Amino acid sequence: TVTARPPVCPGAQLKIRMIYGGPAAGTAGGVIAFTNQGSTPRHLAGWPALVAVSPAQRARAGRTLSVFGAVTLTAPPVVTIRPGARAVAVLAVGDEPVGVTKCPPAYRRLLVTPPGSAHARAISAWIPYFGAYLPACSPVWVSPVVPASAVPCLRLHHV
Repeated sequence: TVTARPPVCPGAQLKIRMIYGGPAAGTAGGVIAFTNQGSTPRHLAGWPALVAVSPAQRARAGRTLSVFGAVTLTAPPVVTIRPGARAVAVLAVGDEPVGVTKCPPAYRRLLVTPPGSAHARAISAWIPYFGAYLPACSPVWVSPVVPASAVPCLRLHHV
């Protein structure tokens, strides 16, 4: 038998926020949570569109199949999100200057558009456990949406 997947989770039904982040070996990164605030299971599949915004620039995040520090995928999964549960995407950027003597001003906001949605939501680019905003030193990369259980740091820190 074929099991139908739940419908795509509309952006208006999602709470989006940075829930974890920090530095690691020349990079800084964060985990963006997509929490289903509706009353029925929904799904997300693919990459969120992510634009990092600083006082000096805007940068669109590149897509990667690497869930930094966890796994490298062969394709984006389809993630079912039960009511009150969440899926996540992981972003990363270098935290050292590349080709310049110092980094431009840090990104202060992230414009996040969930997969399957057309509307971006602005969230803070503050990186917990890094104690700073997302550095603007190198290109930003974002993973596809994955189950929160796929990111080990979330289990370790009970986020």
